[in-house]
Amino acid sequence: FRPLHKEEGPIQVNSSVRIQHVMNNHWLHGDNAESYSRKTQTWDTTERKQTNTSPHMRYADAFKVSLAEPDAISDHNFIAGATIFICDIIELIKALKETDDPEESLDTSVGDQALQLLHEIKTFMTESVAITLDRRKMLREMMLIDKMLELALTISESIQASNMDLSAIYEQVMIILYNYVTWKSDRNSEAVHLIQYLDFFISQLSHKNGVGFVVSRLLVELMKDRPQVIDSLTENHIDSFVSLARKSNSPRYLQLLGAVSVCENVARSANQSR
Repeated sequence: FRPLHKEEGPIQVNSSVRIQHVMNNHWLHGDNAESYSRKTQTWDTTERKQTNTSPHMRYADAFKVSLAEPDAISDHNFIAGATIFICDIIELIKALKETDDPEESLDTSVGDQALQLLHEIKTFMTESVAITLDRRKMLREMMLIDKMLELALTISESIQASNMDLSAIYEQVMIILYNYVTWKSDRNSEAVHLIQYLDFFISQLSHKNGVGFVVSRLLVELMKDRPQVIDSLTENHIDSFVSLARKSNSPRYLQLLGAVSVCENVARSANQSR
């Protein structure tokens, strides 16, 4: 950070500064004429401005320094570290899947570390109701939820292609996603974020080792009183729920049918007739 004027003393909180890259000495500029839109994560509707760098300093480019609370810094550091570790686990599982040895599996110590981290993430999501909203935003903004979804997809593919036993990790990942969906705030944001994975979740309903049970609960919460999710279901989706309910006496499949048959106290007659 550089003070806005050379004659200014130490940078103070809530003062304006310039930002200079420490490696190439370029200056960060805000392009007010152009908005930035993310190619993915359509759940986020916050308006952002495009930024770029230049070797030349512009007088008009100034950024405000704000003081972050210690708890927010601690939360940020935890999520940043967790996201990096999850990325490493994803790459490791992908690499193991590509080996010629069908018996190749995740190292026990790495697996234990992954389970410990997933436990810490679950605790992080549930330990304080007062700061839930801030933490939810961080989980989305810092891509941890996206990486958890990628980890779930990677594990699913690896289980089908090899003999790796990743069921314990897989179940914990699904529990975290379930906890994310059941957080009590703006329910629509989570629905829009996860709706693109409906086919994947539905395909995992019959999974063993507890995963299928967690996925069914996740889907019920994802669809409950969310018209945009119900409207995205196809006839094949509804038929798969009906088929599972007929094959099994488990009440979780009946709960799925209930979630798609009534939405916001309004009957969905087309779904009920199936």
